[in-house]
Amino acid sequence: MCDEERAKRLVDLHLAANAEANRIASSILLRGEDSVLLWLHRHGGSANASQLAEDTHLTSGRIANILRRLESKGYVQRRQDTDDHRRVSVGITERGKDRVMAVYQRLLGYSKRLLQEMGTSDFDQLCHSLAQVYGIIGHKAGSY
Repeated sequence: MCDEERAKRLVDLHLAANAEANRIASSILLRGEDSVLLWLHRHGGSANASQLAEDTHLTSGRIANILRRLESKGYVQRRQDTDDHRRVSVGITERGKDRVMAVYQRLLGYSKRLLQEMGTSDFDQLCHSLAQVYGIIGHKAGSY
């Protein structure tokens, strides 16, 4: 099989599995509120809103809306930055940490089910391949 045929095979797999992939992605991918909470948790529990927007690749308006909802649910607290009053500092609350752990447990459950279905060898290969893909995408993010 030549490289062109291999590339076509991957595209055909993506297209054929698109509906199923979207269903799976909806159950495992973090979007919106959960992605912001998880980012905060993984980066020390606090950040400013502009840093959140930049690192999560969301617009400042989208971040503002997400933070408003998270704050209304008691997951984060927003405060004016003491050094720069134009900046808003966002901190995750204990309730927010509990939410992060619930989301993480859901993702862990999905991964465990996938491991059971695939078996250890295929699952390890999947993890290895995804790490390679994410590395390539991360290094070339500006070119996509």
